[in-house]
Amino acid sequence: MKNKAQIAIFSVFVALFFNACALSEPEIYDYSALQQAKPRSILVLMPTNETTEVDASAAVLANAIYPLSEAGYYVFDPALVHETFKNNGIYEASEIQNVSAHKLRQI
Repeated sequence: MKNKAQIAIFSVFVALFFNACALSEPEIYDYSALQQAKPRSILVLMPTNETTEVDASAAVLANAIYPLSEAGYYVFDPALVHETFKNNGIYEASEIQNVSAHKLRQI
């Protein structure tokens, strides 16, 4: 009798655990303003990394580029963009994000 009660409690716990995981849906970003602007090409800059994870910026960058390129936009190659900024003396992501639009066009 004790084993049946333990199995029943464990089964209820497992069912509730998996049910809780299934209820959380990912947040979908609204790209309608981007689509209304009708961009020709999109420059996605390296995000700033404020975590202890070394590869966090690269992972976020890769996940940011994918939906844009799948939507049909031309996204500049991140390696080429990084090298271009490096050749112009800008190394950090926070410095790159502070560059004016006029300077970006020059680069």
